[in-house]
Amino acid sequence: MAADCAFCKIVGHELPEFKVYEDEKFLAFLSIDPKVVGHTIVVPKEHHRWVTDVPEFGEMWSVARKVGLAAKKATGADAVSFLTLGFQVPHAAIWVLPRKEASDGHGKVIDFSIHIHLKKEQYEKLAESIAKSV
Repeated sequence: MAADCAFCKIVGHELPEFKVYEDEKFLAFLSIDPKVVGHTIVVPKEHHRWVTDVPEFGEMWSVARKVGLAAKKATGADAVSFLTLGFQVPHAAIWVLPRKEASDGHGKVIDFSIHIHLKKEQYEKLAESIAKSV
């Protein structure tokens, strides 16, 4: 665990999260700055700076796929996009973005200036809906 890492603090239950999936190696939770409805972040529980540093690289992508399919179902999305940017928080992460081609406002690529605003109750309902499909 890295003391100054927000994702380590989420994994360690020092910060709240809207969890959608957890196993012994990975945690998936809704983004607090979503770009689309259902924007989920998959992180390893052990601190690694980059996705390519994660020893269970393939397992992490399998979790992201599983979560992505559940988020697609829960949101009625057309498809799922996956991003591994890595500069927002210094912890390996895969962004899972359920996409609605005609109505998510992004066009062909994710527009990082778009922010979806949800109320706590909406987060809770969405997290529960995704979690039950994982």
